[in-house]
Amino acid sequence: MLNNRKKIIAIPKQESDVFLTKAFSSFKNRLIDLDLKISVGPIVQFRQKKYISACLQSKEQVPLLISRDIQNSNNVIFGERENHPKRSTHNKAINLECSLLIPNSKYILIRKILALDDKEYLVSAIYDNSKFNYSKIGLDNNLLYIHKINKYENIPEPLCSGLYCYINSNQFANFYSLINGTHTINISDFETIGFPSRVALDTIGKLLLKKNNFNKTTCSDIVKKILKL
Repeated sequence: MLNNRKKIIAIPKQESDVFLTKAFSSFKNRLIDLDLKISVGPIVQFRQKKYISACLQSKEQVPLLISRDIQNSNNVIFGERENHPKRSTHNKAINLECSLLIPNSKYILIRKILALDDKEYLVSAIYDNSKFNYSKIGLDNNLLYIHKINKYENIPEPLCSGLYCYINSNQFANFYSLINGTHTINISDFETIGFPSRVALDTIGKLLLKKNNFNKTTCSDIVKKILKL
């Protein structure tokens, strides 16, 4: 059991898991200490049907990102799929009249529920708001997003990349599997898990940006180098 503000239980399966548990318990920062928070995407689609359409059709609409828009190796693929009338995973748009939209800020997006064909335990990506010329966006309820406590502020680029690298590493995925054996990623876990210092995360982020390769192998190598995991 980790001695945090809230308690989480890690269940090691082998000797290397014990080392991993001790290492993660040494990280004392929580998201709130980094002026960050994790939230669930506010759009439950069946409750907001009147605002949602199959694609962007007017200036009164903005992107509605769903779980399938978030792919491995830091890919947000909204707008890249070909729409099909019988598929529920096509590109989606939501009207600006919906009160549940969020500011078009920089976020880290995480799939809340793993799909059957997901090969990775955690699927995440950086949402780069500069690529979307909208004041707001919609996030489906099957997404989690890490954001500044003030949602109108962007997460600084080095910190954002550092957080992504940390979360996208094999070390983080392996540790998370010790505390959560389900296919659902829980907000409470992320609120409780320890994060490295801001300085360490910035260093990790700058190195990731320099390498410009956001796959899991690169992230794991950087985390090993900087955090000695």
